[in-house]
Amino acid sequence: MKQFDNRRFMQYARYDLTLNQSFYRNMALVTAAISVGIAVLGFLGRWRSSVSFLGNDDMDFTNQYTVTITAFFITMVVGIMSIVFAGCIHHPLRTKQSRISVLTLPATNAEKFTWHTLLVIVGGALVCLGSILLADGVNALLSLLVGFSPDQIYSITAEHLRYYTLSMSWGPLNQFNEMAADPRGHEIYVYVVLSAFASSIWSLSAYAFGNAVKYRYNIMWTLLALQVLQFVLTVLFIICSFAFGEHLFEWIETSAGEWSVEQGMTMVRTFFITMIALLVLTSALMWWGNWRLYKKAQITSKLNR
Repeated sequence: MKQFDNRRFMQYARYDLTLNQSFYRNMALVTAAISVGIAVLGFLGRWRSSVSFLGNDDMDFTNQYTVTITAFFITMVVGIMSIVFAGCIHHPLRTKQSRISVLTLPATNAEKFTWHTLLVIVGGALVCLGSILLADGVNALLSLLVGFSPDQIYSITAEHLRYYTLSMSWGPLNQFNEMAADPRGHEIYVYVVLSAFASSIWSLSAYAFGNAVKYRYNIMWTLLALQVLQFVLTVLFIICSFAFGEHLFEWIETSAGEWSVEQGMTMVRTFFITMIALLVLTSALMWWGNWRLYKKAQITSKLNR
């Protein structure tokens, strides 16, 4: 049998959407409802401030209408929901009965795996983007209804994108942006942004892989496993610091005077490239492991009964 057939793929997609429509709908509604709720709360806070400060000509409230904090919390919500979507990649295998139904369907593993990957990654991203746009629209509409002028209505979507590109114009990130104006600083800025994206991909991959290992309560177990991994890495870092730290500092002190700016940039460049490469490589390995486990899926196993 042909491993991938578009007609069979679309038939399975329709079957899955029909069978699990309530689950997917609820996930989308929760994401949108929380995002809109945060936007409404942020709007109410700005409206209250505008009423309280009405008529006070001695103070400058130019920035009181900004949506920076609102966008921050919405960004956190959609980030968490993206992880939840990835952790539900194999939701149809959650119960024994559902596994019997899915595994006996006349569709190949490649078609089913591709569909669920597209659903949680692309579909999840579209749901998150749609939730942000909806929250932005609600905020703009409410702001217009209470009399905010157009120049006092800021875009939540734009602020959200600035968070993802680390180009916020406040606090430490503002200093970071100023550093990025320098050519070398700009290179570091690019590496930091790429590292952030690679880290996001790694997190999605880890939770998707966790769902391939265990079909129920997997998000909790994946979170616990990541905490254990972080603890182990922290302990190893501390051990290495005690073991090599003194020699490292001695080497830095003796070599600092010999380093040029370009040599320092080479070290920074090497560090970031190595970190990004490791994140991308381990992400790819987790997706490969995810596929391997999906092909071996059984009605019952030690971890899934």
